[in-house]
Amino acid sequence: MQKFALADGRRFAFYWTPRHHRTHVVWEAGAIGGRFTAAGGTARYGFPDTDEVSHPDGSVTVSFTKGAVVRWTAEGGVQRIR
Repeated sequence: MQKFALADGRRFAFYWTPRHHRTHVVWEAGAIGGRFTAAGGTARYGFPDTDEVSHPDGSVTVSFTKGAVVRWTAEGGVQRIR
């Protein structure tokens, strides 16, 4: 994992695993990133399996290597859906 901060203060963490041979980004100040960090991060959810994925209904999801899927909606906030 490697962390970066932009000039405007936004922080991102890049996670790499041998499973994909590529990185996935978690926006730490975002709702999903906040839940991920507060819940114990990789110890609880595993590594991100996807970047944040925006869906046509306005929701955003991230899948993790331990099987968790976390979803954000404007109406419901962040929820673990799997």
